[in-house]
Amino acid sequence: MVLTVRSAWIGSLQYFLIYFPAVFIGRMVDTSSHYILFYIAAVLYPVSLFLTAQVKTYWQTVLSHGVLFGIAVGVLFCPAIAVVQHWCKYSRIPFTLYRVSLSAMRTVTVSWGWAGQSPS
Repeated sequence: MVLTVRSAWIGSLQYFLIYFPAVFIGRMVDTSSHYILFYIAAVLYPVSLFLTAQVKTYWQTVLSHGVLFGIAVGVLFCPAIAVVQHWCKYSRIPFTLYRVSLSAMRTVTVSWGWAGQSPS
């Protein structure tokens, strides 16, 4: 039970840090000053995944996967949804429907049992 509660903090922190940067980065996307953050996040994203594979303790997992991954994906993911609306200014409805239909088609998942094992 204790391990389950402790590991739930990693995902909770990660999801918070995915959506919280959208508050600040949304304005940066509107002014087109978000490119340097995209480049930094594009480097931090694979670094966080490589560091997750090297963790030995719980706090290393929190820092690598919860914090670093959450911030990197938050900087990349939330503005990517808004950018579609900026680029397709004149015909938003077809592109929004296209984006929603593509996300609905991602129902097949492949899981690898060894890919996300927690350190013992």
